[in-house]
Amino acid sequence: RDQLSMDLLECVGNSSNEFVAELFRKDPKFAESFVKEEDKKTKKKKYTVSSEFKDQLSSLMDVVDLTEPHFIRCIKPNPQNVPDLFDRKGVTEQLRYGGVLQVVQVSRAGYPVRINHQECWDDYKVI
Repeated sequence: RDQLSMDLLECVGNSSNEFVAELFRKDPKFAESFVKEEDKKTKKKKYTVSSEFKDQLSSLMDVVDLTEPHFIRCIKPNPQNVPDLFDRKGVTEQLRYGGVLQVVQVSRAGYPVRINHQECWDDYKVI
């Protein structure tokens, strides 16, 4: 298993370096390891590297689900960054590699931007 051994936790928790010892003592995941046996009433889950990763990934996905990402594509008019100089080939390459030209082609082909069900209903319920 990938969990920290009790020997390692005890060693770090009893370190003479107060900073290192407090890192583990104050962490709620490992604090239960430093409680005396008679004070333990419930069996808590043991933390492993994979469970820590899973918790962090879940937390990240919660944050991502709350966001509405918007993207801004910056186009450099010329490699020298000189004002009033436009490099047509360079700009076209940036647009192509950034996917902007493909989005324009798709929208010209008649594929609309997706709207949610309520907006669609409101727009077309008369029909």
